[in-house]
Amino acid sequence: MGTVNSTEEMTKPLISYMELITLAIQNSPDQKCTLYGIYQYIMDHYPYYRKNQAEWQIFIRHNLALNERFFKVARDETRPEANPFSKQVSVIDTLGNLGEVQRIRYQYELSLAYELNCFLLREKDLPPVHQDIGESLFKTGKRYYHLHQHKLALDYYKRALIVYKQCLPSGHYTRWNIELEIQQTTYKCE
Repeated sequence: MGTVNSTEEMTKPLISYMELITLAIQNSPDQKCTLYGIYQYIMDHYPYYRKNQAEWQIFIRHNLALNERFFKVARDETRPEANPFSKQVSVIDTLGNLGEVQRIRYQYELSLAYELNCFLLREKDLPPVHQDIGESLFKTGKRYYHLHQHKLALDYYKRALIVYKQCLPSGHYTRWNIELEIQQTTYKCE
C-alpha cells in the first residue's frame, strides 16, 4: 500500500460494516474468510480502522452473528485457524443489498435503480409467481413511493399483490402489508 495522509486515516469510510465484511469475503480465496482475515482485510484497505480496533471489531462480530447472509462453514483440515465465515453471494443479492443501503442513506433514486435491476434479473430467472418476484415488485413500489411517484408505486404494489395471492396463503402478513400500502397509496393518489 502507498502512503496515506493523516486526513485519510482519520476519515471514516462511508461504507457499512455489512459491506466491509462482504468485500473481505469476496476478496478472499474460495469466498471464505476467518474473523481475523476479515479484520485484516479491513485494516489493510481502510486506514481509519487501524486505530480503536476493539470498538469496530465488536460491530463486525455483531453483524456476522445477526446477518443471516453470513454463515460459518466447516473447518478446512489444511487450515488450522478458526472456522471461516462465508457468504452466499449472487448478483441479485448484491444489487438488493446496495439498494437497501442506498435507501437507508435516503438516496432513493440510486436505490430505485438497484432495485429495478434486481427485479429484472429475478424476472429472467424465476417463474412469474415466485415469492422473490413479489418481493422485488413491492420494494420497487416502496422506492417509487419515497420519490413521491405514488401512481407508479401503486402499480407495483398491485402487481406484487397479484403475485403474492398466487404463492402465499390468504391472511399471510406480507399480503396484509401490501393491501395496507395499496390503501394508503390510493389515498395519496386521489
